[in-house]
Amino acid sequence: MSIRRLFLVVFGLLVLLIGVTFIPTLSAYRTQVTHLRAIGEANVITGAVQRLMSALAAERGLGVLLLSASSGREVLRARLLEARELSDYEYVRFRSLAVPRLENVADPTGLMVYADIARDFAALKALRSAMDEWKVRERPSVDAENWLGQLTLLLEAVRLGGEILANPALPVDRDFARLGLVRSLLGDAAERLGRERAVMSGLIATRMPVPSSRMAELDEGVVLLAANLLRAERLLRLKPLPPALEDALAALKQDASAYLAEMRAGVMEVGASAGGYPVDERTWFAAVTRVIERTHALSVEVGVLQQDFIARQGEQVSRRAMLGLFSLFALGLTLATGVWLFRRSILAPLGLIEAAAARVSRGELDEPLVVSSGNEVGRVARAFEHMRTSLLADMRQREAAEIELRKLSLAVEQSPASIVITDIDANITYANAAFVRNTGYRVEEVVGRNPRLLQSGLTPSQTYASMWSVLAAGGMWEGEFQNRRKDGSLLLERVMVAPIRDGDGRVTNYLAVKEDITE
Repeated sequence: MSIRRLFLVVFGLLVLLIGVTFIPTLSAYRTQVTHLRAIGEANVITGAVQRLMSALAAERGLGVLLLSASSGREVLRARLLEARELSDYEYVRFRSLAVPRLENVADPTGLMVYADIARDFAALKALRSAMDEWKVRERPSVDAENWLGQLTLLLEAVRLGGEILANPALPVDRDFARLGLVRSLLGDAAERLGRERAVMSGLIATRMPVPSSRMAELDEGVVLLAANLLRAERLLRLKPLPPALEDALAALKQDASAYLAEMRAGVMEVGASAGGYPVDERTWFAAVTRVIERTHALSVEVGVLQQDFIARQGEQVSRRAMLGLFSLFALGLTLATGVWLFRRSILAPLGLIEAAAARVSRGELDEPLVVSSGNEVGRVARAFEHMRTSLLADMRQREAAEIELRKLSLAVEQSPASIVITDIDANITYANAAFVRNTGYRVEEVVGRNPRLLQSGLTPSQTYASMWSVLAAGGMWEGEFQNRRKDGSLLLERVMVAPIRDGDGRVTNYLAVKEDITE
């Protein structure tokens, strides 16, 4: 495997490791942000539901009061119209939040409850029309009991719808869940107070005693009301309260205590005995309304605390996500820097060395290898460059030697004297053109043969013996031979014979230079 391929494999493994490490983390951050957004939306829906219930409860109580009152109806009618407008406004706000959420979650139960709310609200509009026709009729076509029952059904549907829509079905922090339970308890308390306000306002207005069944229901409701308020306070005091929340709680406790201990006790005592009520219906209505408003005010402050909690959690998740992204960016930058350094310090020099090696293999030694890196690859590159310069010097020396050798070869080949080279056994290995002209033999005819083929028999044997004696001693011999050409004519030559030695001084060849002196 090449270094480049190995580098790509390692780089790919590192990228895969980064992805396996960071992608789930970033996905978890994204999930947390989505959860917080869903919880925040649920909190907003809870607030919208409680505002809608408060407006409907006020409309319910004022309607019962109007239907039961014997005087002052115009003032009550004006207040009822104001309450109606507020109910419609809060219902539109509730729908704007509920419809998109139902479309997103596709919850069949939520869709069914929302359909019930829409149906009950349509029934409420029909009752409103009947109330409006009362202006021109002697008696209304709707009684207080019918009005109370229809509004109570609508409020129950809204409460149930709020519980479904405001439930994010996600894990939430314990403190946030604690605050959500407080808001639920306060919402239940407000609804019980609103129901009692409507029922008792009608009875006080008509000077009717409280039926025993209704009294038992109201007494049970007030016990649950007191329990819910006490439980809500205990839950709130598990953690230090902000000043605004502390003030809202104190105001609710003060008004609720005054209502439960003073006004309600007196009204219920008289109501059970069918005597005259100690307060009129409007005073009762205003007193209970004040407690309900305090309850809603406390719930609003709890909702603000929940939103602050969501905001803080969102900031923490955002910081962690940003830190994760920064870490990923830093790691990616480090990896990119490492890749750049590896390419610059390793791959690029190796590429230059590889290209230089290819040029050297082709015999192209003139282009230098320039690598400025000071690491091991740089030292290898400098060693390679030293080798290149050495090879270049050797090549130039060889070229110079070849030039000289060619000059010498031309000189020998073109020499007017016959030149013969033999091996150590005196067999001819080379003969020049002058030899061919003087003897008449072609080169291929004499190569591998002994020069004695030229002997004419006229040269004394002592001459040959003297020559070999001098050559055996390593000296150079000079003398004359009377030889015979190929055509049989005599050839008188002056001869110089000398041994040729290798680098170790051993005789490898013999060189004979002969001059034709025949006249």
